[in-house]
Amino acid sequence: MHPGRRSRKRLEVTSRLDRGTTQLEHEVGLASDPAPGKKRPAAGKRQKKTKQDPPRQKGARTTGEARRQRSARMSEAQQLAERKRQQREVRKKKSSVRRVLLIIGVVALIAALIYGVNFAAHSSLFAVTDIQVTGNHLMTKNEVKTLAAIPSGSTTLLLSVRKTEKKLEENAWISSARVKRHLLHQVTIDIVERKPAAYVDNGTGKKQGWLISQDGVWLGTYNAGNTTISALVTGGEARALSSEESSSVVTIKDVEDPQFVMGAPSKNEMIKNTLAILNGVSPDLRAQIGSVSAPSVTETRLYLKNKVEVDIGAADPISDKDKIIRDILEQQKGKVNLINVLAVDKATWRGLDTAK
Repeated sequence: MHPGRRSRKRLEVTSRLDRGTTQLEHEVGLASDPAPGKKRPAAGKRQKKTKQDPPRQKGARTTGEARRQRSARMSEAQQLAERKRQQREVRKKKSSVRRVLLIIGVVALIAALIYGVNFAAHSSLFAVTDIQVTGNHLMTKNEVKTLAAIPSGSTTLLLSVRKTEKKLEENAWISSARVKRHLLHQVTIDIVERKPAAYVDNGTGKKQGWLISQDGVWLGTYNAGNTTISALVTGGEARALSSEESSSVVTIKDVEDPQFVMGAPSKNEMIKNTLAILNGVSPDLRAQIGSVSAPSVTETRLYLKNKVEVDIGAADPISDKDKIIRDILEQQKGKVNLINVLAVDKATWRGLDTAK
């Protein structure tokens, strides 16, 4: 081959390699701007793809772009979380302020109410100026008021009802007391007095002794001759029982060591047995009993006003003994002078001429 032709072929091959290299550098962004006077490849003209550059699919993303997008999304989520956190903090602070204000308001309201109630409670608007007493018979109203001991200047709002009732019930003659407050100025006291049931003769022969109630409480010293009570727990003056009250008082005789203690319940077994008899018999038989001899429980004997004697012994069973005594008195009226019910299944009676 001619030497000139070889040189031209060699130059053409070198020129093609240089153009391919330049095109590759442009594609990867490494090539500098073309020298002046040289033309850039046409923008719309596609370059020939080499085997080393796989074709890109439409819409495909590079790893770097995906990372940048994930980072951007994470940044937005963090900003949203931060905004929500700040909003929660603001709401929490507002809630705490409202709670504190509410507590302060409640405390202030309670303090105002306490002050108002305390002021009203000590005000003369509720001063106790009217005390009414009911239920008293032997005791006077002034004695009851003295026992109640309601302080001067007391108000109906501050008066202790239970404390006043307790002071009244400490008196031997008062079985129970009920105190009520009535706005604005009134207090009512309703008492139940103990009823005297018997008196224990002191054995001096002067018809004197110690009065005792139906429930076994010592009420004071008693003179059966003029039916007067010479001592009261109240410290009041001596006074006489009414004819109705004195007629129901039974004399108890022959009791050893009655142990009289003013205002205290009796502990003597003979006296307690006698009271159980008096409280357990029927009103009809009770009205006929004049006195009781009680040297012991088994020797307890009733003396009726019609001169009939009843050996009754222990009170139990009092209902059975009461029925037997009344039946004998009814059936043997005017004939019997002694009835024995010590054993209810072997009750006997004795008349003026015939023993049964």
